[in-house]
Amino acid sequence: MTVRRDPAGPSRRGGASVAIAVAEGQPISRRGSGGAKNPCAGRARAFQWGRHGQHGYLNNHGAPHVSSLEQTSAPSSQAPVSPSGTPSPLRQSILIVDDEEIIRELLHERITYDGKTYAEAVANGEEALAALKRRAFDLVLTDIRMPGMSGIDLLRRIKETWPETAVIIMSGYAELTDTIQALRHGAVDFLEKPFEMSKVLEAIDRVFRMKNIAYSKQEAMSYLESENRVFVIPNNLDLCPIIVNEVTQNLADKGITDVSFLESIRVALNEMLFNAIEHGNLAISFEDKTRLMEFHSDYHQVVRERAAQPEFAARRVRLEYSMDSDRVAFTITDEGQGFDHSNLPDPTDPANLLSSHGRGILMARIYMDDVIYNEKGNQVTLIRRKK
Repeated sequence: MTVRRDPAGPSRRGGASVAIAVAEGQPISRRGSGGAKNPCAGRARAFQWGRHGQHGYLNNHGAPHVSSLEQTSAPSSQAPVSPSGTPSPLRQSILIVDDEEIIRELLHERITYDGKTYAEAVANGEEALAALKRRAFDLVLTDIRMPGMSGIDLLRRIKETWPETAVIIMSGYAELTDTIQALRHGAVDFLEKPFEMSKVLEAIDRVFRMKNIAYSKQEAMSYLESENRVFVIPNNLDLCPIIVNEVTQNLADKGITDVSFLESIRVALNEMLFNAIEHGNLAISFEDKTRLMEFHSDYHQVVRERAAQPEFAARRVRLEYSMDSDRVAFTITDEGQGFDHSNLPDPTDPANLLSSHGRGILMARIYMDDVIYNEKGNQVTLIRRKK
């Protein structure tokens, strides 16, 4: 499913209505009641606006379903109900902020589909702040350009008042400079519009993997003065977020970073470990990774199969971690051939945010004070100092 912004917005003139069709792999298309159809291939859901502000769509069984935005944005005191009519046990909560009604509805429907996630959808920053005052949210998914309060202003307010709430920014190509600014202010990730729904769910999953692991750990030892640890990691991507949480759990308590940036640092470090496994030990080029992700639904399975090959099976990634009262340092060493690091992506250039090459390096350079490579290019040291 691909979601695109509809710049004209829904029409409500007279008795006319606007239909928007969404199909797997197809953009949202728009037609008036008197216009020609623009058919979409694949399984589609059709959204119809009428005079009363309601929309209808076809559920997975082909049956019509009608709801209103007021129902979508139910007060937090109203427990979500599963299709069977019984309350659903919810593990996580998400606030969706976008001035485009169709995008709010699509995101809300897909995010809450399994009945395990509570979500509210609001149209602007002011409504988002009101929702956050009513109840706590684990994650805010917000557009960057909206009437009134911008997504960046909303991000600042969230980090000032609710620093443990993670924020993912949604932005278009023309807003990439603002996206870099948002990352610097503590956004944990970003999504480029138009986006595929699978990319949205992957970004959400990354955030909650980190949060769930962190919440399951005991509180860090408040009297810890310094720490030095070494991990020798097999080529298993699933281990990376677990180890990242282990070596970052004390950073906020020791004042190396505040809570609002902790998730961002974790994502950056996780990306660098992924780089060491994929591009270092397993010799998967950036071009190969792009191709594999395009043609294979389970990229992690492809990585596991490659890691089992005799020429790669014995390779390991070494993570050296040291922390004292002034700074933390992470040194990551792989057993690959290295690379030419003389032409790294410029973190101030918005175009590099969309490049499939060097995303992890770019994020590390935004969130770390120093990123230092050895001459061969198979070892990198990331340093963040106490502010």
